[in-house]
Amino acid sequence: MDLRQIQRERTTRFVFYLFGTFGIAANLLQLYNTAFLGAFWPFFAGIVFQLVTTMLQFARMILSPSE
Repeated sequence: MDLRQIQRERTTRFVFYLFGTFGIAANLLQLYNTAFLGAFWPFFAGIVFQLVTTMLQFARMILSPSE
């Protein structure tokens, strides 16, 4: 698959925007935690989000059909 074909796929765009939105939310949660809460769970949630996102992107890369 070429780059333009991948960019046109609705699923790829949806996953990109979904992970981007969740990533921004995780960063904002960590900033809020640093400024006000001082708790551990938002920091841990940010780490878990990044690991899960990495695993899903790797699975998409492996499972996507190649030409």
